[in-house]
Amino acid sequence: CALWRPATCSVAEARARLPRPPAAGERPLVVVSFGGYGDVLDVRDAAAANPEFAFLGFGAGDPPLPGNLHLLPHDHGLPHQDLVLGADCVLAKPGYGTVAECYARPTPMVYVEPSGAFPEHPELVKTIAQTLPSAALSLADFREGRWAPAIHEALRASGPPPPPNAAAEAAAWLRAHYEAA
Repeated sequence: CALWRPATCSVAEARARLPRPPAAGERPLVVVSFGGYGDVLDVRDAAAANPEFAFLGFGAGDPPLPGNLHLLPHDHGLPHQDLVLGADCVLAKPGYGTVAECYARPTPMVYVEPSGAFPEHPELVKTIAQTLPSAALSLADFREGRWAPAIHEALRASGPPPPPNAAAEAAAWLRAHYEAA
């Protein structure tokens, strides 16, 4: 039993299934994933400003796109956990599903520093820092497309290998929080 959606394939199969931008070459592939907000984010300028990476995002894909960006439509049919599994890095908000899917491999993660709007973010950010190869990206740097330093940092970082599942850790956390109440 795992606390994340299990991948439907191996890392090699996931990498083979991921669409790559036309000019991707051997560049590291970064999946840009922001849940339900992904379709409305226009990452074209940021992708163009970071030519050393290939980006896979979500949206309509209206031309022109920079050669290092591929956009999937909302109904693309690829399981998100397989996108994360096949990526070299994920750039995302610190949401539980994406953090857990990164943890399962582990896949390096660049997380946009949370605004404080969600009460779970502090714990998720702490977990990311303790368990994943990762780097923080300020909201200002995200908006301005200054992504490369954080992506490089996450790709260079190393995290401990994940346990087979996190059921024991989850049970201990729940026990500690409910016994304290």
